[in-house]
Amino acid sequence: MIEKDININGEKMYIEELLKEADKAMENYKYEDALVYLKSVLEIDESNYSALMTLSKIYSDFGMFEQAREYAEKLQKKYPDSKDTLFTLGFVYQSLGRLKKAISLYKKFLEIEKNYFVYLNMGMSYALLKYYRKAIENIDKAIEMEPESSEAYIEKGDCLTMMGKYNEAISEYEKLLNSKFNQVEEFSLYARMGDTMAYANDIKAVIKYYNIAINCENVEDYIFEDYFEILFRAEEFEEIKLLLLNYENATYENKRLSRIKMLNLQGRFFVKTEDCENAQKVCDKMIILEPENIRHYVNLVYVLELQYKYDEALEYVAKMAKFTEDKEFLKELKKRLRKNKRKFEKANEKSLENKEK
Repeated sequence: MIEKDININGEKMYIEELLKEADKAMENYKYEDALVYLKSVLEIDESNYSALMTLSKIYSDFGMFEQAREYAEKLQKKYPDSKDTLFTLGFVYQSLGRLKKAISLYKKFLEIEKNYFVYLNMGMSYALLKYYRKAIENIDKAIEMEPESSEAYIEKGDCLTMMGKYNEAISEYEKLLNSKFNQVEEFSLYARMGDTMAYANDIKAVIKYYNIAINCENVEDYIFEDYFEILFRAEEFEEIKLLLLNYENATYENKRLSRIKMLNLQGRFFVKTEDCENAQKVCDKMIILEPENIRHYVNLVYVLELQYKYDEALEYVAKMAKFTEDKEFLKELKKRLRKNKRKFEKANEKSLENKEK
C-alpha cells in the first residue's frame, strides 16, 4: 500500500514537472517542445485536464482545428460540466463550421453563467446559419455586457449587412467610429462601410468610403487591393486610375506599403485595358525589385506574347532557367511560344499575299 502511494505521488510530481516544462516552452515560443511535454503527460494520465485543455488551445491558436477537436472532445467526455470545456469545444466546432453543435454547447455554458464571448460567438454562429434575428439578439446581449466592445459593434454591423439592412449597418460602424472606446483602425471601418455599400450595389457610396479609407493614417495594402477588386469588377476604370496613382504616391510616403503589390495591381489594370506597353514597363520594374522571382518573368513573357514579341519572350524564358528547377514548365512554355510564333508568321504571310492579289 505504501509503495503504491509512493508510485502515485511520484507520477503526480513527474506530471507537474512536465506541465511546468510545457509552460516554459510556450513562454519561449517553443510550441513543438510544449506538445511533446503535454503528450507525455497524457501517456501517464490520459484524462489530465491541463494537458488536454492546453493541447486543444495550442492547436486552435494555430488554426489546426481537427487536431484541437480530438483533445476538446476528450475533455468533454471526462469533464462535461466544465465551462472551459464547453467554450473550448464550442469554439472548435464553430471554427470547423459545425455551427449547430457549437450553439448547443454555448447554450449549456449560458445555463451556468452569462458570458460576453459566448453571446458574441453564438451571434456569429447564428449569422452564418442565416438566423439573423437570433444573431442580432445574441450580439445585443454581448453589447449589454460589454458596452465598450469594438468587436461586438463590428459583428452587429456585419450581420445587418448580411440582412440587407445597409443603412443600419453603416450606422453601427459610424457609432463605433465616433466613440471614445473604439479600438478599430479608422481605415478598416471606412473600408467596411465601402464593402457594405458594395453589397448594396451603390458604387458611388463605395467610392466615397474607400477614398476616405485609403487616405487614413496607417492604411494597409489590403485596403487598396480590396478597393481595386471592387472597382475592377464594376469596370470603373477612371476611378482605378486615381486609385493606382494614390497607391503609388502612398508607397513613397509610407514605407510599410508594398511597391510590388502596387505594381501588381497596375499590371493587371494595364493588361485589362490592353495597354501592353505600360504593362511591360510594370513587369520590368517588378523584375528590378525582385530579380529572382520567377512569377515576374512569367508575367513579362505573357505581356510580350500579347504584343507578338515572341523572340524577346523566348529570351526571358531562357533567363528563367536560373530561378526554377521545373524544366518541364519551361519546355512547355517555349513550345507554346514557338507554336504561336509560327501561327502569327503564317497569318502575316497570308495577309501579305492577299494584299498583293
